[in-house]
Amino acid sequence: MCDYFSTPKLNVRGKVLKKYCILILLLLTIATRVLALSYWSSETQITNSPNTVDVADVVITPNGTQHLLFLDNRTGMQALYYQRKPDADHNWSMHTVLSNETGGIQAGSACLCSDTSNNIYAVWEEYYGGNIQLYFSRSLDDGNTWSNPVVVAGSVTSVVRAKSPAITVDNMNTLHLIWQDEETSQIKYRKGPADGLNLSTPMVLNSFSASHPGIAFGSARLLAYWQESIGGYEQIKYRESADLGETWNNNYFLSNASTDDCEAPYVTFCNDDFYALWQQANGTAVMLRIGKADVGLLSELTISTSTGICSEPVLAVFGSKMIAAWVYNDAGNYRIRFNMSLDQGVSWGEDSGFSYGTSVSSPRLAADRGNFNIYYSYAAAGTATQIFHALRDDIDPAAPVITCQSNVGAKSSGNNYPEFSWVSRDNEGGIGIAGFALLLDTQASTDPGSTVQKASNVTSISYSNLANGKYYFHIRAIDLLGNPGHVSHYALDINRNSFCPEQEVWVAPSPVRDGRFNLRYFLSKPAEIKLEFYDAAGRKISLQNYSGLTGINRLQLDIGDWVNGTYFFRLTARELVTGQEAVITKAFAVLR
Repeated sequence: MCDYFSTPKLNVRGKVLKKYCILILLLLTIATRVLALSYWSSETQITNSPNTVDVADVVITPNGTQHLLFLDNRTGMQALYYQRKPDADHNWSMHTVLSNETGGIQAGSACLCSDTSNNIYAVWEEYYGGNIQLYFSRSLDDGNTWSNPVVVAGSVTSVVRAKSPAITVDNMNTLHLIWQDEETSQIKYRKGPADGLNLSTPMVLNSFSASHPGIAFGSARLLAYWQESIGGYEQIKYRESADLGETWNNNYFLSNASTDDCEAPYVTFCNDDFYALWQQANGTAVMLRIGKADVGLLSELTISTSTGICSEPVLAVFGSKMIAAWVYNDAGNYRIRFNMSLDQGVSWGEDSGFSYGTSVSSPRLAADRGNFNIYYSYAAAGTATQIFHALRDDIDPAAPVITCQSNVGAKSSGNNYPEFSWVSRDNEGGIGIAGFALLLDTQASTDPGSTVQKASNVTSISYSNLANGKYYFHIRAIDLLGNPGHVSHYALDINRNSFCPEQEVWVAPSPVRDGRFNLRYFLSKPAEIKLEFYDAAGRKISLQNYSGLTGINRLQLDIGDWVNGTYFFRLTARELVTGQEAVITKAFAVLR
């Protein structure tokens, strides 16, 4: 499983550009599974500020909670805000302000990461008096409360410009911080306890003018990367550490284009393999390069297929499945496009448009137990830029768990009014269940189809007056995007005389002439007996309860005051251990 450790986004300059745009999300039918876009949910709006907001970073913790950082100037000064959405909740929390809102301080570029214990770590820029300082805070309760911010780079007494921070936390609970020193254009690195205190002395990782630093951690590899000016062109370089930041190997090129600008790097790990994404050739291509732990760097791949300018590429990985997304400038219209690989990045299809509209910005991707979440900024007509979210769920829902208390398993039962109940859920992090397709027939493995027949809030169904025979109940869940789940089957055997044979129930003598009703019946198992009598008009005239033993049972009743005519009795035998029932109805005559 991948993406438990957040990897850094493309860090942008502290001041967020106020972009207003129009975006109409492509609405697609949930009934089809042919178009890949049908797996995306409708967009939902997260923020609702009177001023422009912009995505800073997003991470989803292993428990499924979504954590969002965004920059908002609703108070007149740009501050860093945080919101969360726990797994299966329908609404986002109220916002929390993480940055300092006093003294003319303005927040800038920020990064968010998590660990396998659902702890959250944030680092961000704060501007004041010519300084850019980096502040750090963490939450140990899944984002409910945050520690007091501490300075992790920069100085409050001299003009220091530390910017574009990125962080990750390794499996030994060590914090790794990387940033750009704006004065020297060097990339610097610190490490230390996960509380952000007592970090190591800053270490310089490169010698040339650099920007857009990032840091990522696999199961045993730590990788720092950045964009560097070399020979008049921008290239992507990286360094690795095999001892959690104690020592670093030499600088190496991730990109190898000697006459093209390679910009805006983004790296994420899956286990110990890393995946690097960047824009190249003046933004006309999105490139991918994979670093395999066992064989090293693989050849570069171009994963964008559309003409036009691409920017802000991001990537999310889960197992063998990954999605890349970027902003695409199509004749002045800024749209999100994406591409997907199902074989660990070896092959990719044609890229697809996610939305219509203009000036979409700041896309972020996050994997969640096999699903993918995308977040982005845009403005509806006449409104301030806000943050929106959509979910890609192409995983089948789990098979429903069926119970039938009236007819246990495939055991023979005399109850021909079975009632089935079921419990069902969507895949973890999924879009939710729309309803169920179901069927009762006499075939063991019938597919009930993919048309919703019962809504998601229906959890039981009953059938009446079934004839003797073997039956099978079939049901599958269908999610809100039309993904049909696996089918569950439940077998039952209706045999109303299974332990109380009908031919072994008789009245003697018949007709009844002496006012004494003599009934004999055979049981192969002990049972409770309910004996009901009805007249020819169907009116119940008597009810008796008895205990039946294995073998032939005899009952004698006094019916001397009954008038001549035709009567009926119904014998219901309920087996003591399993509750299996047999119901037998027969007629008899009274004649004197």
